[in-house]
Amino acid sequence: MNGMDDRDMIRRAQAGDRHAFGVLFDAHYARVYHYLNERLGGAPEAEDLCQEVFLKVLGSIDEYPTSGSLSFDEWLLRVAQHLAHEHHQARERERRRPQPQALSLIDSPRRLNPEAMALLPAQQQQVVAYRFEAGLSTRQTAGALGMDAAMVQRVARAAVETWLRLAPDGATGC
Repeated sequence: MNGMDDRDMIRRAQAGDRHAFGVLFDAHYARVYHYLNERLGGAPEAEDLCQEVFLKVLGSIDEYPTSGSLSFDEWLLRVAQHLAHEHHQARERERRRPQPQALSLIDSPRRLNPEAMALLPAQQQQVVAYRFEAGLSTRQTAGALGMDAAMVQRVARAAVETWLRLAPDGATGC
């Protein structure tokens, strides 16, 4: 697609024509993907970021200057460059963030009652150990166990329900 066709499709997309934006997407996707794939060193996130570039552009298509001062390709690649930079920064922050140590229930300063822990299924034991023995936050536990935070909360709640259901009468705590 040449610059003249791009400008026509952009004007139509700015007027709300979804088909016109689809034409732009089809015409420019490969170039943006290739750029991101090269910038990220072949990372699998290139496709996700490419989709994000087009979502951002779709959301701000009205801001694109149709005066011709910037080609649509250049605009797309600027958005892609910005997102790739943000991705690198996030990856670097993640790399520098201290990772939770592997849990050793023997060395844990806060020991829960082993008999109470034995009542729980394996997944509940893991969540309880990370959350309450190691003292990790819900988010940290989720990251360490490869779950989302909502799932950690559900599993922790299920552990309490298991204890309440299975604990002998008169048992007051773990």
